Amino acid sequence: MVARSLLTYQHTIVASANYIKKHGKPESIVDLTGHQCLTAEHQSAWSFKNSLVPITGWISLNDNFSLLQQALDGRGIARLPDYFVEKHLRNKKLVSLLNHEEKLAHQIYVIHPPKIQQSARLKACLLYTSPSPRDRTRS
Repeated sequence: MVARSLLTYQHTIVASANYIKKHGKPESIVDLTGHQCLTAEHQSAWSFKNSLVPITGWISLNDNFSLLQQALDGRGIARLPDYFVEKHLRNKKLVSLLNHEEKLAHQIYVIHPPKIQQSARLKACLLYTSPSPRDRTRS
């Protein structure tokens, strides 16, 4: 099998301005224990570069789209991939929190069989996700 990195990302801690207005802004990761944290299922802590912080909240979901919607609706603080929330940060629907905390980097990989076993669909997918425009022109 061959593994190729597609994307490097970090989780961003976000909340709506309405949530912050009602409940205050956490200034440190320890402050998260006093907030409604919107979590993924079976998640009891959020990891940062140098620590693991226990979190609690009123809801636990298994879908990032639902977590995002809850955060946009002012129902808590969410920890979501940066690529998932960047548009909402730009248009000021969400506020990034705890930016001074170092976050862990994560990778997304595509794992596929070597070239000798590639189907036409797999070849098309690999060309489409290629980081180099030059690679996309190869057949």
